[in-house]
Amino acid sequence: MASLSEIIASLKQGLSFYRQERVDGGIRTGITLGMASIFERFEIEGEEWDPSLAWSVELRCSGSSLPTGTADVKPWLLAHESQIKDAFRRFSEQLAAGSDPTGVYPLQFADFRGLPAGVTMKIVCTALRRYDAYFLAEHVNYIREHWSELVKNLEPTFHKIS
Repeated sequence: MASLSEIIASLKQGLSFYRQERVDGGIRTGITLGMASIFERFEIEGEEWDPSLAWSVELRCSGSSLPTGTADVKPWLLAHESQIKDAFRRFSEQLAAGSDPTGVYPLQFADFRGLPAGVTMKIVCTALRRYDAYFLAEHVNYIREHWSELVKNLEPTFHKIS
């Protein structure tokens, strides 16, 4: 098991894609590079406000061959779409019966095939309640089915000043 300092070091250097739903129904999808949020999209329909997370699915990438610039991140994720979608498919099949939230959390899947040298990836997901955990396979599969659309539709989290 990794030490806390190793986990923090990997977060500072890693690349993550995430999709999460809040208790109020808001869905946030985004990408972080290091510890900075660089792309994001937030969708909400209701008027209630509860930012607590109902569930979260995250693809965590680490290693020496990751992109280092913001402009390179989306093309890099899309270039590895087949490996990523394959892992999401196999993980959703593993979760098909649902998940017991009293079990080991977060749930993790790291059996990626065909990654470039110097890169590791894992899918990490959590759910707040038993009901939310039952649908984790659907959320993982949704990301797989809509991978390129989700990545392409993310917007920069910074705004240019004119």
